[in-house]
Amino acid sequence: MRILLFGLNSSYTHTALALHSLGKSIRRFEPKIIEHTINGRYGDFLSDIFRYRPDVLCFSCYIWNIEIIEALLKDIKKVLPDVIILCGGPEVSYDCEDFLRRNPAVDYCIAGEGEEAFEALMELFHGADTKIPSNVAYRQGEKIFPNRTVGLIEDLDELDFPYDEVYIENNKNKIFYYETSRGCPYSCSYCISSIDKTYRKKSLNKVIKELEIFHRLGVPLVKLTDRTFNADRKRALEILNRIASLNTETSFHFEIAADLLDDDFIETLKRLPAGRVQIEAGIQTTNPKTLEAICRRISFERSFGQLQKVIENGNVHVHTDLIAGLPYEDINSFERSFDDVYRIAGHHLQLGFLKLLKGTKIKDEYDRNDSKYTEKAPYEILKTPWLGYEDLLVLKDTENAVERFHNSGHFTIVLEYIFRNEIFSPFQFFSSLGAYLKENGYLSRPLSAYECYEIFASFMKECQKVEEEHKEILSVLLQIDLISCFSYHKLPAALKKELDYSLKEKRQDNPFVKTYEPNRKALEIFNTKRRKLKSLSLFKRIADEDEVRLVRIDYSEKHPVTGRYLCEFL
Repeated sequence: MRILLFGLNSSYTHTALALHSLGKSIRRFEPKIIEHTINGRYGDFLSDIFRYRPDVLCFSCYIWNIEIIEALLKDIKKVLPDVIILCGGPEVSYDCEDFLRRNPAVDYCIAGEGEEAFEALMELFHGADTKIPSNVAYRQGEKIFPNRTVGLIEDLDELDFPYDEVYIENNKNKIFYYETSRGCPYSCSYCISSIDKTYRKKSLNKVIKELEIFHRLGVPLVKLTDRTFNADRKRALEILNRIASLNTETSFHFEIAADLLDDDFIETLKRLPAGRVQIEAGIQTTNPKTLEAICRRISFERSFGQLQKVIENGNVHVHTDLIAGLPYEDINSFERSFDDVYRIAGHHLQLGFLKLLKGTKIKDEYDRNDSKYTEKAPYEILKTPWLGYEDLLVLKDTENAVERFHNSGHFTIVLEYIFRNEIFSPFQFFSSLGAYLKENGYLSRPLSAYECYEIFASFMKECQKVEEEHKEILSVLLQIDLISCFSYHKLPAALKKELDYSLKEKRQDNPFVKTYEPNRKALEIFNTKRRKLKSLSLFKRIADEDEVRLVRIDYSEKHPVTGRYLCEFL
């Protein structure tokens, strides 16, 4: 029996954890796994399936791939009429019966966690005398039999490590997803993990052994899929301590509840080498009424303080999340949430938009309150009673500005100056910059990093709100940002001429250390605008009486957290 698990990932760098875990559950049948990305060619998807000629074909369906999969389902049985097709995943689990009606090529749907049901079905197809599991919906002739339950795996220790070592060796440039738990103890109304209300964990010994496999094989990045890694604080700390003890180049990324961070956890993070760990904190909103409506009981004040402690240590990349479109959040409320979260000073801020996922509590609520969302996946919000479509378009442009000018890490110094001197609030700045990008056609095409610098300079130059004195300083700080992120010799000739920095000294003991002498105007600004510059972290080490003359940059290695070269003033 030839079994094919076919994956469509959202990006080339991703791996299909679900398919690998399902494959291990039926390893005795030696299933084949083929992974593509949604950006690949449709003809390649169909031809790869046909050429393998499976007896059983399986898809894992998500919001990012369901549209393509439903198209494939219409074509597959035209070329492979006898293949048995199974579908599972979040886009199937909560409307299996309807999915079977919409897609007559599909024979079976697995609802919820599928490893046990999948194994039982394969045994059944292989001739075993077994019943169809209760979390499987299926068709028999013209009749559809609905599932009676949604599957849950009670003992996660029964699951094998999902990845083959050969697969890991051949795909080291990818992100490897891994779970230490399933479900979530919390009940956020927009989250699919709130549906089953169960929280199950692998044993600590199993987790540690499996994490060490990634370390041993030299995987660059492992992302834990746990919804709230530190929900069990003691267990999370033990795992973190084990990660801290590894002499490894592997980085680990996990989602945390920021208000559950305690001093022991923060102190352990502090001991880690820079870049060993990335943490993602989903704040989502700071509006108390909104938090209550989405069943998310967190303390933003505590989250703010604990995350700032982590950031101040300088060795952990911190990612924060916001969601636009939540209940009771209008444009003014969202602006306050944005400014609150931005001031945490995380390295990456994701401005996301509410997606009304099947089975979630908030989808039922929004279906009743005249909210609108896209017909096709990802079912993204278009309008709520509090936020109009025009408001959401403003936030879309703001998101683009945040992604290019904050999350890139290329404008750290100028942004710090802007916000410390209160030239703009964070939301005012990024929404204004987003509107500028849209008006000038910059959102309709890709932009190089160098173009972004030129756009930033033009925006500040044209902005009437910015005083001339600030414009002068920002022009120089933008230059420092540029040569702190890119080797000077790689800059385009036009930018080199504009910067007018001259190489003053080469260090013989370290050829990567370069010392530059800024142009006369830059030196004048450094030394006459000291009061305005002194608050910036980059300038704090300069004594008031010292005159800035040189800029020294170590180009040997970018910082693993900030992605910038070390820069200091002499």
